[in-house]
Amino acid sequence: MRHAQLICLLALGCGGDLSKTIDTTPEGDAAGECTDTLDNDDNGLVDCADPGCAAAPDCTDTGLSPDNAPPSAPTVAITPADPEAGEALTCTLLTPGEDPDGDPVTHRFAWEVGGAGTAFASETVPAAETGPEETWTCIVTPDDGTSTGPSASDSVTTQAAN
Repeated sequence: MRHAQLICLLALGCGGDLSKTIDTTPEGDAAGECTDTLDNDDNGLVDCADPGCAAAPDCTDTGLSPDNAPPSAPTVAITPADPEAGEALTCTLLTPGEDPDGDPVTHRFAWEVGGAGTAFASETVPAAETGPEETWTCIVTPDDGTSTGPSASDSVTTQAAN
């Protein structure tokens, strides 16, 4: 007799009708239960949302290494190296961050001017945004989808336009 059936027999109001028992066998104890879109243990949770499936390969395979190591730092450079005010700045990824686990790496770009953050989050700062004697810094952070690696940066100072 299942544990749930025993509890039902001992509880008042059950009336010995075992057809209304709750299955306490955890979801994921049989092959395919974590991908069948059914609530196999009647707890209101289906497939990977059920704690019984938390360790199932179908619910844990994210395509990332389970012992994730962060990616390495990239190398970057701003061009032009000696910009004038009113000139666009481009942050070039010279060497991308590499992930030792082989996970795909994306790179986030951020810009600072005079040490303060800006709204620019791409490789380029438009020419109209650069003024004379401003120090611009491009910061690039690698990300493997689970963790970030060390950032790399480069800085330039704009000169007065001739």
